[in-house]
Amino acid sequence: MGSIATFRGNRRFITSEKNIIDGIKSVKAKNKFLTMEEGTLSHWAAQVARTYVIDVIVCDPRENAL
Repeated sequence: MGSIATFRGNRRFITSEKNIIDGIKSVKAKNKFLTMEEGTLSHWAAQVARTYVIDVIVCDPRENAL
């Protein structure tokens, strides 16, 4: 890719469309990528976030332990 990403930290909040959008908007970065743990709401949350980030990666922590 040629660019270097900077980890901006973990965030926890009550799951709602507004909280997801507000959480993404609060990150001060020009290009945003979101990684989230796979779960029952991950597809919905990824769709909510997609407008506000360049890419959303949903991963299974059991498969990606390393």
